[in-house]
This record gives sequence, structure tokens and C-alpha cells, in this order.
Amino acid sequence: MPNIEQNELGSPDDFVVSNADTKYILQRLIRMMVLATNKHKLDYGSLRYIHRQVIKRAKLTVPRASKKLYDLPTSQELERFFAEINDPQIHLLFSVIHNCGLRVAEVCSIKVSSIDFNNQTILVTGKGKKDRIIPITSKLVEKIRLFLHGRNHWYLFETRLGTPFSTRRVEQLCTQFKKQAGIEKKLTPHTFRHYYFSKMAELGVDVDIRAMLAGHSSTRTQETYSHLGLAGTKGLILEVLEKMENQKILK
Repeated sequence: MPNIEQNELGSPDDFVVSNADTKYILQRLIRMMVLATNKHKLDYGSLRYIHRQVIKRAKLTVPRASKKLYDLPTSQELERFFAEINDPQIHLLFSVIHNCGLRVAEVCSIKVSSIDFNNQTILVTGKGKKDRIIPITSKLVEKIRLFLHGRNHWYLFETRLGTPFSTRRVEQLCTQFKKQAGIEKKLTPHTFRHYYFSKMAELGVDVDIRAMLAGHSSTRTQETYSHLGLAGTKGLILEVLEKMENQKILK
């Protein structure tokens, strides 16, 4: 076995370069880990624990991926996007995504029975099947009422077969209208969510309330939900949403 000092092991990138000594020691370490894993029947959780302990005891610094800032569309670009949609159902679908800051999967799974027209709220099922209540403006309530008039929908948005839209289909439609509108920057269904919460932040909505509306799971968010509840924040949220409508931020 070659005589290699500890600080000469380099990085995992050395595994694919022509450094024969480093390549050899890494291959040997991998082989030892495989043998130990099989011998002691280690599971994924155990391997993660070992990995973390090695990092901790060797005092290694784990590089953090830099967060990329979103280049959000302008109001004019969004106007062009919505102008390309002729189908009333698809137009409303993107309006709900845009005006509620929802994930595309959440919008696809909205049931008509989950909409409380009188109280201007929608019960949304988010990640981990966690439910939350989203306030909507009277203007959006009226749009949904008009759309559903004469329709026998189980889901708010349905295909011709009576099934909910797939997230993939919504993504394809978003790409289609983006191209038709001549928008060069990245624009996906999730972009509307970032746009919504960015505008809320600009209008001074508290970070805990934004997290609650976004469905972000954290102890702090849950505490906010418990102490304030929707009843304590609904009026404020609707006031902000109506302000966003008046400023033509919401479509």
C-alpha cells in the first residue's frame, strides 16, 4: 500500500483524476465501507450517522449551496402571459396559482367542497397531507362562482374525463403560454408562488404569516398558527390581497 499522508487524500474529485495514490486509497475506503455495511447489516440511517460523525470529528467544513435569486417576471410580462390563455378553465387555474401562492399539486387537488364561498377561504392539502386554510378575495370568489355555474365538478379543475389536472400538464401549459407571450426568463408554475410571496414581503406581511400561508412546516410556524389562528390574520391577509389586486399585482 502506498505511503500516503492524511492531508494528501484530497477531495472526492480526486477519485476521477490521474492521481493513482489518491484513487487507490479512496477505492480501498469504499471497499471497507461496503464490507462493513454488509457484515453489520447497516441501514441508510446508520450510514448517514457515520458520515455526520466523520465530518464532525474531522472538523470538516461542509460547503453550502448558494441560494439563487429568482428573476421574477414583471407585471407586464404576466399580463402578456394571461392574455395568451383563451380557455376559461385554464385562465382561472393560473389565476388561482398566482393569486393564492399555491404549489401546483395543491391547485390540482382542490375540491369544490373545499371552497367556502361565504367565508372566502379554500381548504388546501399541502405536503405531507397537511391541511391549511387560504383566504381569497371576493373578486376571486366571484370568478370561481361564475366558472362553476352549470358545471358538475368534483374537483375545481377537471379534464374532459372528470379527473384532476396532472402537475405535468399544468407545467406543459405554462411553458406553452410563456413561449407564446415571448417571455425569455424562467417561468414555471412555481414562479407564481415566489412572485406572490415576494410581493407580500414587499407590502410588509410578517414572515410568520407568510410561512403559514405557504404551508412551510416549522415549530415557529405552528406556534403562529396556534396563537394567531386564521381568524386573527384573515382580515389582514385579505386587506393585503385587495391592495395587490388594486395595484394590478394579482391577475
